[in-house]
Amino acid sequence: MEAKIRAEEDAKAKAVEAAKLKGEEIARMEVRAKAEKQAKAKAEEESKAKAAEISRLQAQMMEAEEEAKARAEEEAKHNAEEVAKIKAEMEAKVKAEEEAKAKVEEAKAEAEAEIQAKIEEAATMKYEMEARIRAEEEAKAKVEEARAEAEARTKAKIEEAA
Repeated sequence: MEAKIRAEEDAKAKAVEAAKLKGEEIARMEVRAKAEKQAKAKAEEESKAKAAEISRLQAQMMEAEEEAKARAEEEAKHNAEEVAKIKAEMEAKVKAEEEAKAKVEEAKAEAEAEIQAKIEEAATMKYEMEARIRAEEEAKAKVEEARAEAEARTKAKIEEAA
């Protein structure tokens, strides 16, 4: 009888312990899910900010292209040779800008892929945050490098066309 009571008490204690462990596991899973959701929201917000910056840069490029076209038309009225030269410059600039846009998009896609890969590799929230920070710095550097290369190519092609 005493053994039966002791066995029942042991079973109850084990059930209570199992429920406690299950509750702790659920709490850990909820905390991790919340952290992952916050990390994803932050990454999406940063991606939107980068997209807005790219749109702004594209608008500036289009405006610069329109201004250059207007100048070219004005000068074309005065000198036929100048028209040919300006046309060559415009084509070189448009081609260089298209290459620059493609480089920026490629760098953005690579940066986003690297950010996502580094987030997935991180086993804990601490490592996840450190990986995101490193990836963002690398992404900014790559985008800046791509933009600098594109500007250098644009300048070189314009000078070459001139």
